[in-house]
Amino acid sequence: MVVEWSDPTTEDFDNIVRYLENNWNDKVVGKFIRNIREEILRLAVFPFAFPVTHRKKNVRRCVVSKTNSIYYSVKENIILIFAISDNR
Repeated sequence: MVVEWSDPTTEDFDNIVRYLENNWNDKVVGKFIRNIREEILRLAVFPFAFPVTHRKKNVRRCVVSKTNSIYYSVKENIILIFAISDNR
C-alpha cells in the first residue's frame, strides 16, 4: 500500500522533531523518528491492524508510544495519515 502524509501531518512531525531537538537529546529525537518510521512500515503491510476511533468511523489510531499516536484512514490502495498527535 502507498502511505501519504497530509500537509498538517508533515507540520506535526516537523514541530515534534523541533521540540525534541530543543528540549531533549539526540537519542530521544532518533528514537521518535525510528518509532514513527517503524509504525508507518507496519501500517503499509497491515493497514487494518489498528482500531477505528470512536469519534470518526473511517479513522484508525496507531499508538506509537505512550506519548504519540498516528491517525489515518485507508481508501483502496492508499493510507492517508491525518495527524501525529500527543497522547498526553
